[in-house]
Amino acid sequence: MKPALPQHQHGVILVVTLIALVLMMIAGISLIRSFDTSLLLAGNMSFRRGLDHQAERGLAVARSAMGQTSAPLGPAAARIADNYTNNYSSVILVTDNSGIPQVLLSDSSWTTAGMSTTADIIDGDITIRYVIDRLCNATGLPDKALCVSMPTFASSGDGFHADQAGGGNKPIYRISIRVRGPRNTESYVQETVQVLSDI
Repeated sequence: MKPALPQHQHGVILVVTLIALVLMMIAGISLIRSFDTSLLLAGNMSFRRGLDHQAERGLAVARSAMGQTSAPLGPAAARIADNYTNNYSSVILVTDNSGIPQVLLSDSSWTTAGMSTTADIIDGDITIRYVIDRLCNATGLPDKALCVSMPTFASSGDGFHADQAGGGNKPIYRISIRVRGPRNTESYVQETVQVLSDI
């Protein structure tokens, strides 16, 4: 009996190896692209975090515009009417679904509303813009029926009590900040404040 001769291979192993190499190459490319996307997202999140910190500068400027009697919006009488030169509206501004005033969402809306760019804070490639609106439905003296208000407390010497003389309802103001930075990254911050010197 003659021993069986080995069968000749017809390149099947080579085809299987090539397919495995192609699959490994596709997996490697996917991994590299996923890594690039992760880096891009991390970079954008870092930019956004930095913009949130920059927004604090805008809040400080807006607060000082209202909190000092020598400032343009410092006297209570200066806040009973619109003052677009100082980015102030004595009535509540129209907002989008997120609660951001529409004038802040686009430069064209800002210009159309008559707001000023002179108060913009520009630091390199970062631009900080703010708008202040009184949460009232009408201009003029604040009216409890027309304004969102909150009770203020008059000091009695040992604490604060709403029933002491001098307490009352003062209107609420909304400060909205837009910070625009590198790669067209934007961050929006809002704060509501009450000015104790109001009428």
